[in-house]
Amino acid sequence: MCISTPHMTSQFHETVETLVAKDQQQPFSHKSQNHTSKTKMQDPLQILPAEIILRCIEFTSISGIAALNSTSKAWHSFLDTTHQDAIYSAQAHQLYNKNPRSDREVSKLERDFKAFGGPKLDRSFVRYFQGVESWKDFCKRLVLLDRNWNSRRPVVRESVVQVGYDPVWRFKPDFKRRFIVSTSQSGGVCVTDMDDGRMLWRLRREDVRMCAHLEYDQESGTACWDRFGNAVEVWKADEVERGTFHRVSILEHDVETRGFQLSRFNDKETLCIVSSEGKGFVWDLSVHPPVQRKVLEIEDEAVGHLDQGENTVMYSMGQRGFHVCSKTTGEVMGRLEPKDCVNIFHIAHPPPQPNLTMGATNHGPTARVFPPEHPRKDRLTPLKLYNGPHPVPRSPLAIENDEWGSGLISGNFMAGVSRGGRVFICTDFPGALSDPARFKETTAILHTEGDGSTFELGGWLSVKNGRALFEIVDNIYVFTLPDFGQLPETGPSQRPIWATPISSAPQLAVPVSFMGIYDDCIMHTYTTLGFRSPRPRRGSNDERPAAERTRAFPTKAIRIMSLAPNLSRPGKELDYLEGMEVHDEKPRNSIQASRSTITPRGPAMQAGLLQLMALLTGNDEEGTTEDEESDIDDITRERLELELDEDELREMEESLAMERDQEMEDRMQLARMMGLDDEDEAMEMVRSDDDDEAVMSRLPYAPSLDDDDWEDENEDGDVVGEIAEGGE
Repeated sequence: MCISTPHMTSQFHETVETLVAKDQQQPFSHKSQNHTSKTKMQDPLQILPAEIILRCIEFTSISGIAALNSTSKAWHSFLDTTHQDAIYSAQAHQLYNKNPRSDREVSKLERDFKAFGGPKLDRSFVRYFQGVESWKDFCKRLVLLDRNWNSRRPVVRESVVQVGYDPVWRFKPDFKRRFIVSTSQSGGVCVTDMDDGRMLWRLRREDVRMCAHLEYDQESGTACWDRFGNAVEVWKADEVERGTFHRVSILEHDVETRGFQLSRFNDKETLCIVSSEGKGFVWDLSVHPPVQRKVLEIEDEAVGHLDQGENTVMYSMGQRGFHVCSKTTGEVMGRLEPKDCVNIFHIAHPPPQPNLTMGATNHGPTARVFPPEHPRKDRLTPLKLYNGPHPVPRSPLAIENDEWGSGLISGNFMAGVSRGGRVFICTDFPGALSDPARFKETTAILHTEGDGSTFELGGWLSVKNGRALFEIVDNIYVFTLPDFGQLPETGPSQRPIWATPISSAPQLAVPVSFMGIYDDCIMHTYTTLGFRSPRPRRGSNDERPAAERTRAFPTKAIRIMSLAPNLSRPGKELDYLEGMEVHDEKPRNSIQASRSTITPRGPAMQAGLLQLMALLTGNDEEGTTEDEESDIDDITRERLELELDEDELREMEESLAMERDQEMEDRMQLARMMGLDDEDEAMEMVRSDDDDEAVMSRLPYAPSLDDDDWEDENEDGDVVGEIAEGGE
């Protein structure tokens, strides 16, 4: 085998640059030999073996290869005909692993490019690599995707998925099986089709606790969520009936458990669990039944956030930073204390977004989930990074007293967030852990305008593909990490930083409960309006259009922002007038300026939310009023009482009671999202105009597989979920 030396590679690149420069000075000509004879430097194709040239081309960029391809017929034949697969296969591997990927991820490319474009390996929401025709085509798609991710204002398409009638708490996408697994704030587990939004399978509220944490491995289809009693349930996806799960095991513990995290390394699933009582547990889920491999002795009062590498597990310890232990021996490998970081930067928060048009199509779920539609450049607002601490910090916490929450590892990179709105990043996690000097060289603190008001409910974080996601003041920040061992750069060389709102209207904003960054998209919980179509009353003649009968209510859905370019029109798919966006790149220089950028919470926001709900759900322009409708219902009821038997009358009463209960639940949920703690005050704020209406207490209700207005059963007995449309 011929091995090229650095000197030979350098000479090759100098020759290539000369050929390309000469070709750019003159029109394209097929007489490449005449051009070469006039220069003192010979064409590498004439003097070097093919093996050496191929080895040198591995260090040449895609743009360099494209330029070299146009210099002569000989080079075009060598690059695009004879050795195309060998050249672009090597380039594809370099491009795919360009960004730091998590060591827990299956990132090995198959030799056959078609295999990677298949459903088992394509990890994109839009099936970006489906139908790839060659390694060259594969490289083209990677370059276009990377170009959009690194744009100052990337083109973004959006889908919003409503999962039933309950707010989403945690969710995990499975791009292999094309569904989304989610837990709810009200309890239960749902499996939603990623392509059409249908509900494939679910567990009821009484089966899964409220606000259950969820971990998922899409390679094996293993799902884990917690239950009362310091236990974790382990479920497996059924490979025969898509979307269904069966329980494998229940992992019980004799101490209080605070958090758990599931990862895969070398085809081995490892579940790490942390306790606030000085214990850490390592479970092997690759065997059946699962086996507890190790019990780690850690410091007390762990806050519950943890993450793991192949041989390590990292625990968040609040003010004490992050502690790292070995999963095999249990020994403490080191500590990362952000208060010792000396490299300080800050990001200015984006200005408040103007109130969105009441009743516009940007409220509620999109008309369809897949493919995402409406490419725009204003969904991600660019931000600027500055040296030094924030000039107007909103959090009173000094860094010595700051409490650190979620911390994640991604290969050699690590990031963490704090109650005081600080973000800690490390670009050489193993080096910083073992060498204090390396810690100072590769760590940085990002100051933001977060005040910690939503830290208990939010404080979520995602790190992948060289980017970090975190929530700051009703926005999600997307921060592009520097290269390995480097610090963030400011000024013209700054890498992209974006912000996007967490709700469809400022009045609806509640903390994000999960966010994730993937190969071609960003996903996060998104507060917007959900839509419920009430069941028509038996015996009534309700001929109103479906849009008028649909009721709106605030909920947390799943927002998907796709950055995958349109391959049919690369670079030309955007039909949008730039320059209309609202953005501010100046740092805050006064307390007044800083305070003015924060959307106020309180009575004004509550009033705005009530106005929003009234405009979106009211139908006062035409039709009957509520009093008239009530009279009609009374007349209809008297007529039906004479015609129906006792069973039918009981069924009608139950239907009417259920509708009243659902309306009461909507009001209470609206009050909770407005931040009203007192039940009486909440009901006064959101009760109907009918002062004489009886306020009935109710038991928790969740639409079940037996409810006619929730799911229907087809002739074959398969359950098909129906999600109400009307939120276009």
